[in-house]
Amino acid sequence: MKFEKESCSVKELVDDLYLAHQLLVPTHLRFSKEAEGDLFIYTDKKRLSQVITNFLTNACKFTNSGYIKLGFKHLRGTDEAAIFVEDSGIGLSEEEQEKVFSRFFKQDEFSQGAGLGLSICQGIVQNLGGRIALSSKLGKGSRFSVVLPVYKGG
Repeated sequence: MKFEKESCSVKELVDDLYLAHQLLVPTHLRFSKEAEGDLFIYTDKKRLSQVITNFLTNACKFTNSGYIKLGFKHLRGTDEAAIFVEDSGIGLSEEEQEKVFSRFFKQDEFSQGAGLGLSICQGIVQNLGGRIALSSKLGKGSRFSVVLPVYKGG
């Protein structure tokens, strides 16, 4: 995979992804955006968008009612930005959370896909110099975040 990094406004990226997915999120789900100010990161915008799109697709697949939220924030006390997708879906057990980034892991063996999505996402994010953070409670929902260094320029 080829990566082309450049300075990127996180607010602009999240706004673009929100607009692009407004019509794709099922109408019975509340789709919202949460943003604070703006941050800049040095990244491959196209690859990062693929990762966030995968998170949004999974959120739609595993959320039957409630909401999906797309947002970003500056992680307090760090020089890191977190871009996240949060949902009120089925969530993941602790055991599933340990396996979810493994190749071929599927939470629902009858759902579409080969189970490669999150494994590939993790590889992309690592190549971008970041990490994926996961917070989930079974039956309550999940939050998948891409955590990347804030870009200071130069």
